Amino acid sequence: MQKTFLSWLTLLGLFAACASPVFAQGAAPAGPPAQGAATTTRLGIVRATRVVGDVRSEDITTKVSQKLENNQEITQGNVVHTGDNSSVVLLFSNGASINLAFNSDLNIEEFTQDPFEGNFSPATATEEPSKSVTSIKLTRGELVGNVKKLHTGQGSKFTVGTPVGAAGIRGTTFRIVYRPNGNGQAFNFSITTIEGNVEVQIASGTITAPPVSVTDNKEIVINNVEVNTTTNELTITTATNGVVTVAAAPPPVVNDAAATTVQLVQAAAQSIAQSVATATFTTPTNQAPANTNNGSGGNGGGNNGTTGTTDTSGNNANGNSNTSNNSNNSSNNSNNSSNNSSNNSSNSSGATTPTLRVTPGAGG
Repeated sequence: MQKTFLSWLTLLGLFAACASPVFAQGAAPAGPPAQGAATTTRLGIVRATRVVGDVRSEDITTKVSQKLENNQEITQGNVVHTGDNSSVVLLFSNGASINLAFNSDLNIEEFTQDPFEGNFSPATATEEPSKSVTSIKLTRGELVGNVKKLHTGQGSKFTVGTPVGAAGIRGTTFRIVYRPNGNGQAFNFSITTIEGNVEVQIASGTITAPPVSVTDNKEIVINNVEVNTTTNELTITTATNGVVTVAAAPPPVVNDAAATTVQLVQAAAQSIAQSVATATFTTPTNQAPANTNNGSGGNGGGNNGTTGTTDTSGNNANGNSNTSNNSNNSSNNSNNSSNNSSNNSSNSSGATTPTLRVTPGAGG
C-alpha cells in the first residue's frame, strides 16, 4: 500500500513538472510578435457605419450587389454605391475613415494590412496600428476622409483616385469632389485640405504640372473639366459672349477654401468622429493574395452622375445597431487577384495617367 501511494505521488510530480510551463505560457499576456518573426499581409477590414438611405456594395468580379447595413464588413474588391439622400461612413481597420456622400461610387481597389496585436481603437489613435496599403477610387460623387499617420517608412500608403487624378494621403483631413456639372458632360473637381500641408500635382496627357502646396483651409477647384479616356488629356470648356472655348487644363491654383466648404467638411468630420467613438478592430485574419497592385487604376467612368450642388451627407445618424455577422470577409476574397489588373489597363496612346499627388507637410 505504501509503495502504491509513493508511486502515485511520483506520477503526480512528473505531471506537474511537465504541465507547469504550458499553463504558465497560456497565462502570459499577449505582446508584440517576436523580433524577426514572419508576418503575412492580410485583407484589411472596411466596416459600414451610420448607413443612411440606399447604400449598396457590389462585388467587382461577380457583379453581385447587396444592401449594406450598419456594422457590416467588406474587403477590397467591392464598390460602394450611395443613392439619393444616402450616405455612409466607412471605417478602415488601419484607422482611416471615409464619409461617402449621396450619389457617389467608391471603388475599394486594394486594402491590405499587416497583423497587429490586441484591440485597436481609432478614436484614441494618432497613427495606424500596422503597415497598410490602401487604394480607393472615387469615380463619381464626393467624400470627406481622415487618415491616421501612416508608417510610410515601412511602405504604408493611402491613395484616393479620381478620373482627374490620384491623391496620395498621409495623415490629414481632406475633401474630394468629382461631380457632373449642369450639362452632364464635364465635371467639377475640387480638393480641400482642412488640416495639414499637402502637395498637389496634376498631369494631362504627357505633361505634368509643377507641384503646388495646399495648406490649412485651402483648396483647388477645377470646373468644367473633361478627361479624354484615350489620351488622358484634361480640357476645360468655357463660354464668353456666346463663344465656347476648349483649352488645356491650366496648372491648379490654390485659393482660400470657401466658408461653406469648410463648414461642410467640419460637419462630415464630426460625423466621422461619432462613428469611431466606440469602434474597435482586431487584427484581420484573411490572408491577402500574393500579387497585389498598389496603383490607383486608370480612368473610370462617372458620366452617369446626377446634377446637384456639392454636399457632405452623413450627419443624420442612423441609430440602429445592426449586428449582422461579418461573414463577408471570406466571401469576397476570391476576387482580389483580378481586381487591380482591370483598373490599371494601359492607354493605347502611351500617355501618362492624370495624376494628383497629395503629400502632407510636417507632422504627417
